[in-house]
Amino acid sequence: MIYKKGDAKPSDWPQWLCDADIEWCDVRIDYGGNVMWLDGHWLGGTWSSGEWLSGNWRSGVWRGGNWRSGIWRGGEWSGGTWYVGIWHAGIWHAGIWHAGEWRAGTWRGGEWHGGDWYDGTWRSGAWYGGEWHSGYWRSGDWHGGDWRSRNGWWRGASISWPEHGECGRTLRTLMHDDGRVQHSCGCFSGNDGELLSYIAKGDPTLRSSRQLARRINLALLEGTAEEVFEIRGDE
Repeated sequence: MIYKKGDAKPSDWPQWLCDADIEWCDVRIDYGGNVMWLDGHWLGGTWSSGEWLSGNWRSGVWRGGNWRSGIWRGGEWSGGTWYVGIWHAGIWHAGIWHAGEWRAGTWRGGEWHGGDWYDGTWRSGAWYGGEWHSGYWRSGDWHGGDWRSRNGWWRGASISWPEHGECGRTLRTLMHDDGRVQHSCGCFSGNDGELLSYIAKGDPTLRSSRQLARRINLALLEGTAEEVFEIRGDE
């Protein structure tokens, strides 16, 4: 059944769906009361649960459920699972992202497992895989993937443990395809030579852990990670 704005809301819709601002939609409700959104234009409101298969999302709050495909143009994502689609703008607070294209917006927390990030601001969360093209990385955990700039490709690795550093517990390392290396953590940002100098001039009680963190990240990026297990922090 196709619903159009101005029509009476179907009697089997949950209240949160009845309260939403919808231009039109094709929705099915199963025997358990679960919502399956097949297509349509969502203008505003709060999505609580169910399956979104296709359509355009303009504004509102997503609380939970599965996003299978479609175009997100604005609003706030507070939980649930994103499988594929195009994100144009908005704020992501929590949830799991599997694949798709992120064009702009702010990521505040959650897990990114794959897809293409083209622009926006990453403030916190865990990145496990995918391609970063452009944007602002403020804080978070980088576990793997490709960092791509206009002038080539960057690959990333990170390492964390409780006894590292004064201001942060994670060292992130990026390696360009031309061999350039950039490191960053809570108290440092610079190239490999600058990190070595920073370690040498810094707190001697943290020297071993910092050297080990650097060597592990470089080994991961150079494909020699098996050698890391023979490294000792005081070497």
